Amino acid sequence: MKFIFRNKEYEYFDHPGNQTAINERRVELPIAFEFVEKYKDVLEIGNVTRHYHREWKHDVVDLNEKPAWPIWNKDVLTFEPPRKYPATISISTVEHTENPILAVEKIVKFAPRYLISFPVGYHANEVLELKLPMYFMARVSEDNQWKQVYDKKEIKDLKYGKPFIFANAVVFITND
Repeated sequence: MKFIFRNKEYEYFDHPGNQTAINERRVELPIAFEFVEKYKDVLEIGNVTRHYHREWKHDVVDLNEKPAWPIWNKDVLTFEPPRKYPATISISTVEHTENPILAVEKIVKFAPRYLISFPVGYHANEVLELKLPMYFMARVSEDNQWKQVYDKKEIKDLKYGKPFIFANAVVFITND
C-alpha cells in the first residue's frame, strides 16, 4: 500500500520493530530513509533509522540509548556537532526533549538541510507556531492509513491516542 507526501508516492513501512504497522513510524520512516539515502553523511538526532538499517554508519546523537554501535550519548540541547554535516535528521525525538522549540531551533541553526518530525499532541505542539517550512500528515483510518493535509489548523488540536492509537498527525519540518 502507498501514501502521497509532497506529491510523491511512498510505500508504507511495516516492520515488527517498534510496531510500525500500527503507528506513525509507518509514514515517518519511508520519508526519513529517502532523506538519509540522499545525503548519506547525516547527523541523526535520536537513534531511529539505524534500528532498521543497521548497515548505515552515519553519526547519531541520542541521550539515553546504549546501542551496539558508537553514538554520542548527549542531549541535543547541549550537543555541539564536531563538524559541519550536509544534513541533519530527527525522527520523533524533539518531543522527548526538555524544550522542543529550542531543540528544533538548534537543529535548524546548525544544519544546512534538515528533516525533523514529531507527532502532534505529544509534548511538542508549541513547535507548530515556529515560522519554518512544515508539512502535515493525518491518520485517516483505524487500519493506519494516512494523507497529507495542507493547513495546520486541520491537525493542531488532534490528540495523541485519540481517536486512533498512537499519533493521529505528524509534522515534518524540512527545508529539503
